[in-house]
Amino acid sequence: MTRSASEVARLVAPDAAAVAVAEDGSAIVLPGHPRAEPLDPPSPLLAAALDGLRRGRERFLWEDEHGGWLRVHALPCREDGSDLAAVVTARRDVDAPYGLTRREVEVLTLLVEGGSNPAIARALWLSPRTVGSHVERILEKLAAPTRAAAAAHATREGLLLPRLAPHP
Repeated sequence: MTRSASEVARLVAPDAAAVAVAEDGSAIVLPGHPRAEPLDPPSPLLAAALDGLRRGRERFLWEDEHGGWLRVHALPCREDGSDLAAVVTARRDVDAPYGLTRREVEVLTLLVEGGSNPAIARALWLSPRTVGSHVERILEKLAAPTRAAAAAHATREGLLLPRLAPHP
């Protein structure tokens, strides 16, 4: 369901950084919300949020330049007569969620996309055995009994990266 930006803005917690984003990537900070540098246009985070919405991924993680994490949520919205596409929110998490490492989040993202251990290994330039070790640690950290359970948990909580760029 598509809501207006004002409806979406009322759903956003006041302590979350929030911007309204147009299809061209331009953005304005929502009144009453703090500013977050990674949301300032032109921003690769905003581009990733718009791309994620097009692919059905509204929640994801974003690693900032200081090694911290942002939990990002892109909420689709429309305003009559405007090119407004979404309200994007970000909350800072200093620690990685569930103690996941950056590499584990990469593996988890590819696992959610249906990657087998050999496919994930090729994408990340790792051995399948190393990927298997990462998957074991992911299952343990998420208290998930299976890969499918871990994928469902990660999707539900947005423990994924936006689209991973393939290695050359």
